[in-house]
Amino acid sequence: MKRLEKQLQILEERTRELEGRNGQQHQTNETSRSTNTTNRQLRNIPPPKPVVIDENIAENLEFFEKSWKRYCVASGLEEFPDSIK
Repeated sequence: MKRLEKQLQILEERTRELEGRNGQQHQTNETSRSTNTTNRQLRNIPPPKPVVIDENIAENLEFFEKSWKRYCVASGLEEFPDSIK
């Protein structure tokens, strides 16, 4: 009888461990889905054209910065930290 109780206790402990792992896996899957959705959104919006340096640099740089900010908003990139942008 004690042997059965011991095995039951071990089984319950392992079940709790597995349930904990499944909960962690569920969180990881949710993060992956969110990232995949964002990646799909980013692929559908073309990034701004590169800055032209041969002509009026200040004007071209200002145009690029405005385009980049709009791109970040439209693609959802603004939600990421600056190091990723």
